[in-house]
Amino acid sequence: ALPDDRMENEDTKVEKVSEQSIGSDVDDSNARFNKVYYWNERFAGEEKYDWLMEYQHLSNELEPLLKKTDKILVVGCGNSTFSRQLFDAGFTNVTNIDYSGVVIDKMRELHSAECPTMEWVEMDMTNMSFPDQTFDVVLDKAAMDALVVEEGDVWDPEPATIEVVHKMSAEVRRVLKPGHGRHIQISFSQPHFRTKYLMGHRHTGADVSPYESCKGESDVYKWNLSYKTVNKGAGSLDMFMYVMDVL
Repeated sequence: ALPDDRMENEDTKVEKVSEQSIGSDVDDSNARFNKVYYWNERFAGEEKYDWLMEYQHLSNELEPLLKKTDKILVVGCGNSTFSRQLFDAGFTNVTNIDYSGVVIDKMRELHSAECPTMEWVEMDMTNMSFPDQTFDVVLDKAAMDALVVEEGDVWDPEPATIEVVHKMSAEVRRVLKPGHGRHIQISFSQPHFRTKYLMGHRHTGADVSPYESCKGESDVYKWNLSYKTVNKGAGSLDMFMYVMDVL
């Protein structure tokens, strides 16, 4: 259990994928989601877009897991309104990274005047340049989802996908502070798929049931994994919040 105190439209000429299709079989369009050239082109012509859910849909579940004093890292920030809304909610020590320099420049220009303590940095979340143990919290809203678009068989993912997801997870763990660091991930990926990545079972090739989800302590990443279902309300698709507390 989680501790109580932490616990496109044609006008823009940008191709968008509905929530319903995000979790379906990967087509040629979705497969571009892990390519920086796609995002640079898209962000050049797109003002904003929120994947999966906006902050308002998550605040009741998210805010109890955060402290106003937390140093927060948002990975794969894109042009979402999420970070600005997080700032407006009082969480003002926020660093945002994305490997698209196009979007980082745009977001910095858009928000720097009104959010002077919020930073925007061009960086690859699988190879970050931050020192070890820098952040209290690392937030991911659909960033890892973009890494798995070419995993192939979801029951037996491609080795390249397993490796890049491991690199991201290991980097997130590296930059989290010991003792109380927390990684929070919002995803469309169902627990019996995603938890095998987050526990490190895909990386180690552990013999676990393909049909069951996993939770608890990860020997690979040295964090404790839990998860819950989140959604926008009646009639909306379920999404999932994965919470990993550093051991």
